[in-house]
Amino acid sequence: IYPESPASKAGLLIDDLIIEAEGMPIYGIMTFRENILNKEPGTEVEFKILSKNGNTKTVKVILEEVPDHLPEFKK
Repeated sequence: IYPESPASKAGLLIDDLIIEAEGMPIYGIMTFRENILNKEPGTEVEFKILSKNGNTKTVKVILEEVPDHLPEFKK
């Protein structure tokens, strides 16, 4: 979780696992990428999160443009 990132702003913490995006199960990074990379910056996405203490929560994240210093997260 990068400081000031959309995930940080939504309250996600290190070790949180995204288990659903927009109601679709996330089985790994490829499923996550398929769900997120096709959405435009400014889109609000709802994630279901499993925290390391075993609790789940739902958060809404507003997507932003991927910064140039994180090219591995670009399309």
